[in-house]
Amino acid sequence: MTALLAGALLAAAPLNEQLDDPMRFEPPGWVKPDAGPLALPALPFTWELPPNTVHEVPIDGTTLVNGIPVRMRYLLVKGAPEDIGRHFLESFKKQGLYVAPRQLITRLLTGVDPQAVITYSVVLQPNTAELTTVILGESRPLDRKAVVAGLPVPPGAGQPVPVQFEGNTVLSFRLAQAPAELQTFYARELPLQGWRPTPAGEWLKGDERLTVSVRGDVKDATVVLEVRRGR
Repeated sequence: MTALLAGALLAAAPLNEQLDDPMRFEPPGWVKPDAGPLALPALPFTWELPPNTVHEVPIDGTTLVNGIPVRMRYLLVKGAPEDIGRHFLESFKKQGLYVAPRQLITRLLTGVDPQAVITYSVVLQPNTAELTTVILGESRPLDRKAVVAGLPVPPGAGQPVPVQFEGNTVLSFRLAQAPAELQTFYARELPLQGWRPTPAGEWLKGDERLTVSVRGDVKDATVVLEVRRGR
C-alpha cells in the first residue's frame, strides 16, 4: 500500500475533522496553543500492536494530510475490526491519551496526547473473513504546513483534503453527480488552468502530470485527482 493511498484513507475518515482542528479536543488541563508555548513533554506513547498481527510494513517518509505531517504504518491483523478497535481503545486509555466519546471503533479511532497535541489514529478495513487491514497514523496538527493543491473542484464537492507525499498530491472526493458530467467539467476547467491533454489520457503542466479518475454510476461518482512531479 502506498503512502498516498494510506493518506487518502486517513483523509477520508470522518475524524479527519478532528485532525484538522485540534481545538475540538479540550480534555481537562489542556493548554491551547494561543495561550503561550507548550512546555509539557509528549507522553511516552508506544504503539501496542494486536497479538494476532501477521504483517507489518512501516511507510517511509512523512505524508501531508491537509498540510498536517503524518507518519504511518500498515498492518495486517487476524481478527474482526471490532476486537482490534477495542484493543487500541484500551491501549490509548491506558497510556493516558484523550479519546473523544462516540467513536466508531470498527472503522476508526483517534486518541490525543493532551500535553504535546499529537494525535494517534487507527483506520480499520475488513480484508477477508479473518483478516483486517489496519493503518496507524501519528500526526502533529500544530506543525501544519501550507498546502496549495491548485486543482478545480466541482460545486457540491465541499473542500476535499489534499494528501501529499514526496512532492506528489492526491485529491479525492465523492459527489452525487453522473461521471460523464464530471468528465465534461474537467475537460472544460483544466485547460483554463494551463493543463493540456495527452493522447494517453493524462494532463500536463510544466513538470507536473495529472491523472483524473472518475468512477461510479449515473447518480454517484468518486473522483481521484493525482498529480505527480517529474516527467
